[in-house]
Amino acid sequence: MLQVISITIPLFSIIFLGWMACFRFGDSFNETAALHLTKFASHIAMPALLFYHIAHNPAHGFFNLGFIWRYELVTITMILLAFGVGKLIFGLKQKDAAIFGLASSYSNYGYMGLPLVVVAFGRDATVPIALILFVDSLVLLLTTALLTSTGNNTSRWDNVKKIFKNISRNPLIISVVTAVAFLESGLTIPKVADNFLSILADGAVPVALFALGVTLYGQRKKVRTAFRQVLSIATFKLFIHPLLVVFVFLILPHEGQDPIWIRVAIVVSAMPIGINAFVLSRFYDTYSDATAAAILVSTVTAIVTAPIVLYWAHLGV
Repeated sequence: MLQVISITIPLFSIIFLGWMACFRFGDSFNETAALHLTKFASHIAMPALLFYHIAHNPAHGFFNLGFIWRYELVTITMILLAFGVGKLIFGLKQKDAAIFGLASSYSNYGYMGLPLVVVAFGRDATVPIALILFVDSLVLLLTTALLTSTGNNTSRWDNVKKIFKNISRNPLIISVVTAVAFLESGLTIPKVADNFLSILADGAVPVALFALGVTLYGQRKKVRTAFRQVLSIATFKLFIHPLLVVFVFLILPHEGQDPIWIRVAIVVSAMPIGINAFVLSRFYDTYSDATAAAILVSTVTAIVTAPIVLYWAHLGV
């Protein structure tokens, strides 16, 4: 347990440092600063981290279909289950319920999941989380586009086309596709380029976590908005999601599956809500305040739950 704490506490401390910097130096570390830091992390440092680690792994086995269809079975179950709860229990409109479902199943792969699994399991963990990030993003965004439709086919397919356009421009997705293509080519990274990518990759974790802390500071006043709904979303994300992942991988075991891949799946599913859920709520212009509040609540709660899940994953898989 001490080993797990030694991994998680520094990571959450960097998030807290971003929060405190915003509290103490609000003029310098404000929403604009958070946006710039986030763009550096998501557009430059984290793509370099993904490319660097994927490019140093064997090409075979990336498209692990036995692994990813099990994970996506849980993702689809989660978003539809939460969508139903949003409509039937809370009486949300269709678009609101769709974002409720999205937030309940959208893990923070980049800013928390990637740093945590790389530190905990080593660079071998980059491959499964890259696959999850790639496929899960497609599944979640397309499912949300369909659920937000109110029956107007033109509107639905316009949403799908916009989603595909955004996906094609996502730097993290591009880095995964480029890295896999590079592996398949049989080429090797020149020493100078390798060192360049290594330096950029080393900056991804602290910048991403610090930016997350600054971003969360601006959302603290939104927690009171629809508190019961916010609590339900956080419960879905932090508890039901990882339990379903464990259940599916136990009842539908994949013979010969590397235990690290299953550990990564469990830990990633237990991550708090990703910032992109808020971005999508703004894209659809609905349910933004509750989504922002749920991100904050789930992230703060994950300070306790994430180390427990990581410890169990180390012992149980």
